[in-house]
Amino acid sequence: MTPAPRPRRLDLGGQVAWMTEPVAEPAGSVVIVHGIGENRTGNNYLLRALAEGCAAVGLTAFRFDLPGHGENTATGGHPEASALVRAVAAAAGDLVPDRPVHWTARGLSAAFLPAGDRPAGAGLRVAIAPPDPVALRPSLDGAPALLTPTEPLAPEENEFWTAVGAEPHLVGGLSVPAALVHALTVDLEHRPWDVAVAPPGTPASVTGPSVLVSGADPLLRSEFDRAAVSVLVPRLLREGQR
Repeated sequence: MTPAPRPRRLDLGGQVAWMTEPVAEPAGSVVIVHGIGENRTGNNYLLRALAEGCAAVGLTAFRFDLPGHGENTATGGHPEASALVRAVAAAAGDLVPDRPVHWTARGLSAAFLPAGDRPAGAGLRVAIAPPDPVALRPSLDGAPALLTPTEPLAPEENEFWTAVGAEPHLVGGLSVPAALVHALTVDLEHRPWDVAVAPPGTPASVTGPSVLVSGADPLLRSEFDRAAVSVLVPRLLREGQR
């Protein structure tokens, strides 16, 4: 059995990212953005498996922790998080030059995907289980400056954190700026992606062009669904650049 590629740590001027490289010359790169409330490995290691799947098809994968998540202890809102995403994308373009830079993002972080028409030769933008921004708005009305879930979560809180892209029972103690969630919710209304990978029943108004996975769970907690995403998305990216 071929061992999984090991990620390499990158220092991007004080910010840290992790690069998973293919064995052969890379055909492109992919920036992987985790959901709000999780970290660069993703729920149940989904994004780590996705990075390994990208490397398996010849793409160099870049993962990182957004401010206030995982090992990134920096504090900040939407501008700081957006700047980090752009810095990783710039590094992807520099380290894998003259190749398309693809993007994929989980949950509400789909709002970090570049907006506008995709230029000729640019990489694909893939959203994994993007939420409905209209459904998120009521949870943000009158919310405190910091969204800090406490146990036990009320049913509407479970729905909110699931829609954002976080595992409800793992977000205890996390404080997320409400302004960040609000800004991403607004940005999400522009639907800046080319393809959405989403469970059946997701409204077409949310996903646009979509590829459905078998389960009904937007957090993809089924091992089968996670395996499908880690194989399906890398193939979408490679096919999308040809």
